[in-house]
Amino acid sequence: MSLGNITKQSQTAQLVIKIKNDQQVNEREIYAINSGQVSGLMHFDVIKKRKCIKLVYDVSGYTTLRGILKSPLTKDLFAKIIDGILSNIREMNTAYLNSDYVLMDLNRVMVNPSTRKVYFIYIPVQSFDTQTDLKSMLMEMISLANYPPHEDNSYVREFIGISSSSAASDVYKRQSIFRLEEFIKRISAPFDVEMQSKVICPRCNNVVASGTNYCNQCGAKITIGQKHEASMFNPSAGKSSIPQVERRTPVQSVVGSRAYLLRRNTGEKISIDKTVFMIGKDDRYSDYCIKGNTAVSRQHAEILNYNNHFFVVDKKSTNKTFFNGQEIMPETQIELFNGAILKFANEEFVFFSE
Repeated sequence: MSLGNITKQSQTAQLVIKIKNDQQVNEREIYAINSGQVSGLMHFDVIKKRKCIKLVYDVSGYTTLRGILKSPLTKDLFAKIIDGILSNIREMNTAYLNSDYVLMDLNRVMVNPSTRKVYFIYIPVQSFDTQTDLKSMLMEMISLANYPPHEDNSYVREFIGISSSSAASDVYKRQSIFRLEEFIKRISAPFDVEMQSKVICPRCNNVVASGTNYCNQCGAKITIGQKHEASMFNPSAGKSSIPQVERRTPVQSVVGSRAYLLRRNTGEKISIDKTVFMIGKDDRYSDYCIKGNTAVSRQHAEILNYNNHFFVVDKKSTNKTFFNGQEIMPETQIELFNGAILKFANEEFVFFSE
């Protein structure tokens, strides 16, 4: 059996698994996966050939877990990945799918770069041995990751302790999953508490502290009882969901904003201080002008701020915009996270949110 590698053609990417004709494919599991009974399993096509059977997984638009690790592994991203893995395992148990048939490999666990949702490659073949396991993959992830220097990463040592303990020798076991779930809840708690104490301005969608009478951005009155929306902005909803704002005089760097870009070539820190922040080489239309680089388009890309969730959009640039090494489609909104690497043509930046 061939575990396959990801192959790319034009705008598509596929992972192809080849199995022998005499190996038995589980039809019930194929139906369970392709009918969406487990949201975190990649759908696939079964192609029967004379000498073999091919399982073809469409992974277009996804990145591998190894690819995600090219950016700094923040505490928030770490919790999101582990929670996604555990959620998939829970759903698989409910659907009576065997976790041993998942390719637990950094090159074959897929991640949606916009939502950071984790997806598994499941092989519905009886008595299949993936020769991989979750514990080894997670330990490799921990060892390869780069952690932001400004964050306390003591949680990593605690995670290693849980995963290495005798009770967690098989991380698929219910007791081990419960311990990991409790751990993720605990390290995510500060963020959850902080968000519960904030409300949204009804006019400009700025997030302000609970008890505030007026928005510090637009001056609108804050009504008592307004709550912070827990649901994330949906990148597929289209640009019309982004608040339209009047463009002000372009700026290059303002200290103290919520988010900023770090230009790797010069070390310059660029504050993202607008709801719609344009990046390009024409200073007449750009909020940040990349000077001296002819590969960058006049209006190359924009960064959108929606309730303090940030998205990058390529504006049909000539030499493209890249997110963590992957080209993004024009006019497609990709959510940014702390440490994400953006490349406008050949000019590289790192995104940070404070």
